Amino acid sequence: MKLLIFATLSEAETTIKRLNAKPVNDEKVFIWSEGMVPSSYQYPGGLILLSGFGMHAAQLAVTRYAEKADEIWNLGIAGALKNDLPVGTIKQIEVVGKHVPLPKTIDPVSRECAETVAPIFGVASKGVRLVSSDFPVHDLDHREELQKKWDLVDMEGYGVAYAAHYLGKKCLMWKVVSDFAKGRAPIRANKVKLSELLSDLALEGSAAI
Repeated sequence: MKLLIFATLSEAETTIKRLNAKPVNDEKVFIWSEGMVPSSYQYPGGLILLSGFGMHAAQLAVTRYAEKADEIWNLGIAGALKNDLPVGTIKQIEVVGKHVPLPKTIDPVSRECAETVAPIFGVASKGVRLVSSDFPVHDLDHREELQKKWDLVDMEGYGVAYAAHYLGKKCLMWKVVSDFAKGRAPIRANKVKLSELLSDLALEGSAAI
C-alpha cells in the first residue's frame, strides 16, 4: 500500500478526483485558507493523506498512518531557490534538510547540537536538494541564504522524511516548482495546473502497485 501525502486539498484535489478516492472517515484537518477538510481518502492502491501545513503536521500524519504502508510518497509544491527551475518543473528529491535559523555568532557546540537534532536525510539516489522551513520563504535575504546549499524550499518534506526514516519506511518525494521564493503570485496563478502535474505523478505511482 502507498501513502500519498499532500499538504493541502488544492494540491491533492485533482489526484483525489482522478483516483475516485473517498474519505475514509469523519476525521478532518484544518488547512489555512481551506478550512476543515477530510484528512484521508481511500483509493484501490492505498491512501491519500492531507497533512496540513508544516513539518510537525506532516510528521504526525506519517506516524499515524504509516503502519500498513509499503511506501510513502510526498507530493507537493515548492519554491525554487535558483532561477533555472521554471514554474511547473517537476523534480525528484535526493536529500532533504531542515532550515534552522541560527545567529551569526553561534558557538561551535551549539551549531553541532543543531546539526545533530536536525540531520539531513537521503531519500533517493539522484535528484535535487530540498530544505523545509517552518514558515513560507518569500524574501530575498532568506532566499539568498538558502540557495547556497539547496535547490527547493517547502514546509513539509522534512517532517515526512524524518518520520519515515525512524519508522523504517521507504520514502520518495517529488516536488513541482510553484514559485521563486520571492512572492506568492505564481502559486495563485497556477494552482490548478500544479495540482494536475502532481496528479500525473500520483497516477503513475498508483499504476505501478
